[in-house]
Amino acid sequence: MKTDFEISSVNIPYGVLHDQKLKSMKYIDDEIIFTFDIELYPQNYLDDTYDKYKNYKYCDMKVQLSSTEDNYCCLSSCLDKNDEYKGLEITIEELCDLSKKANYLLFNTCLSNGNEFRILFSFGFYDAKGKHKKYKDYASLEMILLAKNVSWNWY
Repeated sequence: MKTDFEISSVNIPYGVLHDQKLKSMKYIDDEIIFTFDIELYPQNYLDDTYDKYKNYKYCDMKVQLSSTEDNYCCLSSCLDKNDEYKGLEITIEELCDLSKKANYLLFNTCLSNGNEFRILFSFGFYDAKGKHKKYKDYASLEMILLAKNVSWNWY
């Protein structure tokens, strides 16, 4: 099943993706493809959502970018014991590499505002060593993408 959506719409069909694990991320020709493993539990849904999606094991969220220069990716820490916060801006290419090494990336939500498409993930990098050790302090990922099209392919 494929779901397209008008980028300026407020009806974004992503709710089933909440807390789903990112399996892979690809950045090819101005398009980012997020592939999620889907694991659903009937007790988490009060309506017919579980029945509609229960047979799908994966979802590709495809974001076609309208501009490649004005996109933003940032890792964020929680407040530490000194009430200090850390943020680290990274490129989409760096994020694709990090997504392969992270312990987990869990989808939280996405929002749109005109052609801005904002995606939030929970992020964990507990086993990092060497050059990736600096990512242990970060707990979330925010992406603000200038998108011209977003679609979800459930399979």
